[in-house]
Amino acid sequence: GVLGRGSELNSLQSLAQELGIEANVVFEPYQDPFPFYKAADLLLLTSQYEGYGMVIVEALLSGCPVVSLDVGIAGEAGALIAPSGEAMAAMALEVLRTGARGRLAFSLPSETEYRDLWHAQMVPHGEDTMVRPPLQDEKSVARVGFVGQGWIGKNYADELERRGINVVRYALEEPYRANKDLIKDCDVVFIAVPTPTTPEGFDDSFVRSALAVVGEGKVAVIKSTILPGTTEKLQSLHPDKFIMHSPEFLAEATATYDAAHPTRNIVGIPRESPEMRRRAEEVLRLLPPASFELVCKSIESELIKYVNNVMLAMKVVQVNLMYELAQCLRADYEVVRDAIGADPRIGRSHLDPVHKSGHKEAKPGRGAGGDCFIKDFEAFRRLYTRLVGDQEGSALLDTTIQKNIRLLLDSGKDVELLKSVYGDKL
Repeated sequence: GVLGRGSELNSLQSLAQELGIEANVVFEPYQDPFPFYKAADLLLLTSQYEGYGMVIVEALLSGCPVVSLDVGIAGEAGALIAPSGEAMAAMALEVLRTGARGRLAFSLPSETEYRDLWHAQMVPHGEDTMVRPPLQDEKSVARVGFVGQGWIGKNYADELERRGINVVRYALEEPYRANKDLIKDCDVVFIAVPTPTTPEGFDDSFVRSALAVVGEGKVAVIKSTILPGTTEKLQSLHPDKFIMHSPEFLAEATATYDAAHPTRNIVGIPRESPEMRRRAEEVLRLLPPASFELVCKSIESELIKYVNNVMLAMKVVQVNLMYELAQCLRADYEVVRDAIGADPRIGRSHLDPVHKSGHKEAKPGRGAGGDCFIKDFEAFRRLYTRLVGDQEGSALLDTTIQKNIRLLLDSGKDVELLKSVYGDKL
């Protein structure tokens, strides 16, 4: 495979034809290279000079073995060094024969270290110096609980622990199962459990089960995405607890950084009272400071989360329309993408028509995929159709979802997630 649409594309395509191997060479627009490294049996680096050798690091980090001349950091990174170009073929055949895999020989910075370093370099001095004022009563939040240790619950819990807050984690997976009885003594409990959209409808049963382990008089903060009005209903069922909703805005690929550097902190409350608002303010002060912070009605915070995901999912589908048109016109979509992304009203995010969802094992494909976009888009469509009932609006959502389903199916992306929402008969 050849990734990219650089200046050598035409000459490489011509060379493949001259050698009679064009049927075995796939030319793809530039995209995340890691899935390709993982699928490859070998990276052969034939360069006689490399200033550094980023592809060596990327390949070895993905487990792809590398055979290279002694250039750049090939030796230090863990590549197999060929003494000459003539010797590379024999070394490559030996790697293919044994099925050996590659391994990076030195350590890279962790995601947290890298993001913090990047942030320190890019943000002007003094701009990111917000300091969270202390709680009015330092003993008022002595222990924080987390129900659910998926990538959302885990990253929020990790972030609080890094700031010295006493955290109790409970989940159905080991080693957290034994902590169930400890949750009732936690002053604030964050709930981050699945809320699937199924062919039968929206399912908040995991949230309801989680609320049962929260102690009387304690605060339960639902991080899971829930239909507007759910927090109010749950509060009426648990009048002895303070139930709130706080939407999460984590991207799975950068969840560690996002949890520590939020752009928004929003806490939704089901009813207005001095005590409820005081508790909500305490929840805000538990979180890292953000440039936008809000205590609002829970029905508003619930809707904010859905609107956020639906707008991004629709952006992905629209981008795929532009991509298809660019191909028909023989225009370089990457040129169009970069120019459009430079518009601050649009931004660079979600402009790649071919990408992978947050799952590490997922393969690249087209369409708005992943755990959140598929289920939340469908839940929003059903809610809009039921409450608003506008024919044109419903038709727009219906058509957009059908186009997205087709993109995902045709590229084989997140098919099992689609089935979980729409059933086996898509």
